[in-house]
Amino acid sequence: MQTEITIFTTIISGVTVFVLGQIFLKMVIEPVQNLKTTISKVAHCLTNDYIVLMNADVLSKKESQETYKKLRNLGAQLYADLHVVPLYHFFRNIFGLPSFNNLVEASDKLFGISNKMYSKQAAKYDYLDLYYLQICKNLRIHVPEKMQLSEAELKDSIKQLRGL
Repeated sequence: MQTEITIFTTIISGVTVFVLGQIFLKMVIEPVQNLKTTISKVAHCLTNDYIVLMNADVLSKKESQETYKKLRNLGAQLYADLHVVPLYHFFRNIFGLPSFNNLVEASDKLFGISNKMYSKQAAKYDYLDLYYLQICKNLRIHVPEKMQLSEAELKDSIKQLRGL
């Protein structure tokens, strides 16, 4: 009789651990992984489509529209993925994720880049570079050395161009 209770307890314990593990996997690990995947897609888009961002009004309409849509989709996906991770402020430290505010700001800046791509403002390129740098900083994306401009210099340049 004692052996049957031990076997039953072992089976129940095993099933409970398995079920709790699956719940943790589906509710925490997978959403975190999706968020990290979206961050890597942002890094890929910014690197791969940089030339399109800076030349949207010169390149083919189809190519620049694809990048425009991609940026907006990534901004929305980043924001959506952020809200799927439960207890984000707790799990972000465990998984090494950017802060909530940094993710929201990066999402906004992705929309900002897409909006500035077709701008006729004199400061267009400074804004694009500034938003690029801010997204990379907020998402902890490595910035190539040739792109490592100072945010302060870009902001000063924008102020000067606005004054013209």
